[in-house]
Amino acid sequence: MAFKRILTSACVLLTMGALILANAKQQESTGSTMLQAVNPFLNSLTEEQRQQATFDYNDAERLNWHFIPRERKGLPLRVLEGAALKSAHRLIASGLSNVGYDQAVNVMSLEEVLFCMDLCSLSYMD
Repeated sequence: MAFKRILTSACVLLTMGALILANAKQQESTGSTMLQAVNPFLNSLTEEQRQQATFDYNDAERLNWHFIPRERKGLPLRVLEGAALKSAHRLIASGLSNVGYDQAVNVMSLEEVLFCMDLCSLSYMD
């Protein structure tokens, strides 16, 4: 009876170890995943868009990432279409978990709600 328990415990531990090891090997680092996504994004942009979307590492704009509404340099997602927009979303997703990406997209969708609310409030003022 004790031998069965030891054997069962050993099998469970070996199985768990194999699953953890297999999962660890499948996951790439976030940096390498993002690096694979950035080139298709940059290649999908026009030269003007590419200049808007990229900054030197030491540029102060690199740290201007707050949610606070204020003037920012950069390339807004709202001006992108087709392959460029899809590539931008792939790049965003490459740096986030599935849950994080879903949350980011949901937050972005609220911008449309705010825009519509602004339009409605303007029409009531007329």
